Amino acid sequence: MTKEEPEGAFNLVGDPDNPTLEEETLPDGDELIDVGGRTFSKDEVELAHEALEKVRQVGEVVSRVVTPLNVVLASIFMAFLLFTSFAVVFWVVPRDAVSVDTAYMQSGPGHVVMVELHNYGTKPITDVTLSVSFIDSNGEILNSTRFHRGEVSGHTSIAGDDLELVIGGATVWAKYQILIEIEYSYYGGEDMTESWTHNVGDWTSQYFTDKAERHWF
Repeated sequence: MTKEEPEGAFNLVGDPDNPTLEEETLPDGDELIDVGGRTFSKDEVELAHEALEKVRQVGEVVSRVVTPLNVVLASIFMAFLLFTSFAVVFWVVPRDAVSVDTAYMQSGPGHVVMVELHNYGTKPITDVTLSVSFIDSNGEILNSTRFHRGEVSGHTSIAGDDLELVIGGATVWAKYQILIEIEYSYYGGEDMTESWTHNVGDWTSQYFTDKAERHWF
């Protein structure tokens, strides 16, 4: 007569040389739930449902707070904050910020140079002298102009006939240089001298922006 095999799950316990079987307690069949081919206990399923319910509740709260209107209002507020910060730096923070814009063009049988002086700083600059020279490849000055102003206020730009050059009769097939020199006194009475050289002639029009050293007070 064949000895019947025990049914259920057992653990080996006792002396390794003479072990005995101890039946393992398993959850009742009605407490096991099959989900997608995997078996979970009832407690595990209930815990998962509770977690999902909490996620759903959080999602509802977020959806009530983060609305398209709130997003638009937040974007407007950030843009206003950035604009205000820029305005404070541009209009209030004491500094000098001098720049020179130069436009070169070939016109008919000659050349045209137009210069504009900018004082983007919050303080005026004084004793301002700006010189512009048009020089050929041999170092000869073909034309030049010199502009002087006792004071240029902050946030001011200046252009005009004194800052323009017309060079007639010079071939457009050669290369030239534009020499720009500026001298001025900034806040505190300290003198500043800057010069820039630009090579022109390869293109019918060219544009340059030169910035003097900035000073924050």
